[in-house]
Amino acid sequence: MSRATPHHGFLIRVSAATFAVSVLAGLGLAHLLRQGDWRTLVIALVFVGAGVLGLQVLRNWRLGIVIFFTWIVVEDLIRKYLGNRIILYGAKDVLIVLVYVSFLFARMVSRCASDFRNPIRVPLMAVIGLALAECFNPHIEHPLIPLIGLRMFFLYVPLLYLGYAYFDAEERVRRFLIFALGLGGGVAALGVLQAVIGLDFLNPEGFVPGLRLELIRIAPESQMSVPRPTSVFVDAGRFAQYLFVLFFLGFGALSYWQGLRREEGAGSRGSEGRRRRRSASRAPFATARSASSVWRRHERVLWIAFGMITAGLIVSAQRAALVLVGGALLILSAVASRERLASWIARLRRAPLPIGRIMAGLTVALFGLALFRAERLIALYRFCVETLSPAAREAEVVWRPRVYWADILLALRESRAFGHGTGTASLGLTYLYGLDYFYQGETWSPYRVEGGYASVIWEWGIIGVVFWIGWTVALLWASWRVARRLRGSRFFGLALALVLFLALLHFPYFFLGLPVYQNYVTNAYHWFLCGLLFRLPKVASGEASESSPP
Repeated sequence: MSRATPHHGFLIRVSAATFAVSVLAGLGLAHLLRQGDWRTLVIALVFVGAGVLGLQVLRNWRLGIVIFFTWIVVEDLIRKYLGNRIILYGAKDVLIVLVYVSFLFARMVSRCASDFRNPIRVPLMAVIGLALAECFNPHIEHPLIPLIGLRMFFLYVPLLYLGYAYFDAEERVRRFLIFALGLGGGVAALGVLQAVIGLDFLNPEGFVPGLRLELIRIAPESQMSVPRPTSVFVDAGRFAQYLFVLFFLGFGALSYWQGLRREEGAGSRGSEGRRRRRSASRAPFATARSASSVWRRHERVLWIAFGMITAGLIVSAQRAALVLVGGALLILSAVASRERLASWIARLRRAPLPIGRIMAGLTVALFGLALFRAERLIALYRFCVETLSPAAREAEVVWRPRVYWADILLALRESRAFGHGTGTASLGLTYLYGLDYFYQGETWSPYRVEGGYASVIWEWGIIGVVFWIGWTVALLWASWRVARRLRGSRFFGLALALVLFLALLHFPYFFLGLPVYQNYVTNAYHWFLCGLLFRLPKVASGEASESSPP
């Protein structure tokens, strides 16, 4: 007769608890079916599935990272068809907290010390400390406002550390790039399809509280309409900002893959290549040749995804993203020309940036859009010219900066040194105050200022904006130092693209509004890609990762 062990007893207790939860869940679902509340039933099924995935996340935090970045993309599609219920908005927060717990547990079990020395830890901790102190500002009207502000600003900051630990090998970098860009290419394709066939596609009929799903811009002079697609998201701006992130990630990925091919070609022409050709029948060479063919297939997939992302960014019709991407291409073209000239002078074969092929892909994307719906492309062109040209009658590049500077002056005048408190200008206040018709002409708004720096001043005062600029400058300086260390390697293009993304996000893009940073998709990718950037020197040197938990 076998004796029960403590492990067996634990399994029995877990099984009994699982059975009880299953019975209660079954009774609850039966009640919902009887009441005919299909939306609540779907939400319940979503949380049951989330519970199952949560168990897997606790076992494997790296799987949790993939699930999280998938969920933040598809969550909006579920929300807008289920009436924008706020309970779904919190699902990703629960998921990321589970990922954090799993990561900490894995680190404690493995007992490995982290070798990551955060280069921005001092200015970042200063901002976090100020935000915590501002939670007790007497100007705060509701006790949940500070919690909303802290969540919007800092919930995804730990992804900096998880990103550093996640990319413990070059193969993992390649896999994540393929995953992120493949998913983004699919989302962009849906957005392009929505722009072509109409905004009714992927959007529910009727009004959804708190959402603006069908946004149409009108050119002020020609009166041509420009529909802005949302794809799977609930907001056209979030769709554009998501593709803005992926454009730079895609540029860096294609630069990296081109560097792989160039190094492979250089190796095949050298003595090592001759040795491999003499031993072509051996298994190691066959394995290398198989890996090379896999890399080429992956590169083709990335080019297709990047083309869809570019097309989606164009039809998104967000002028700020289009102007910043255009400026980034000019900067990257100048860097690529400089690198090519330096390579020619030094008679080296460095891996240049694939500017020519990307420009050709951009031309193909424009031609494809013109082939299917030329009138949409013409309307977008007229809208951009009539609102961005300084010679236009209603040039927004003239009056919008004045509005943002006026907001900064207003915030300085009313906030003084310490502001109004954390969260008082953050996203999410419309849900707190129950403004379901915020985008349908609500007369009252919880926001007094619009610009990003004006919002920081409104919340934390003059001291806050000084701290904010301090940590962003520190981040850019540390990122640029990393990119300089990688110059000449196949990772240089990826690092340069990420540095340029951070520079544009934190300064010109952020100047236009705080939601650019607080948008959870952009924010999560921002911190995770920072971890990737700081990890790249070790990945490039081929150092084994003994400090990353399994």
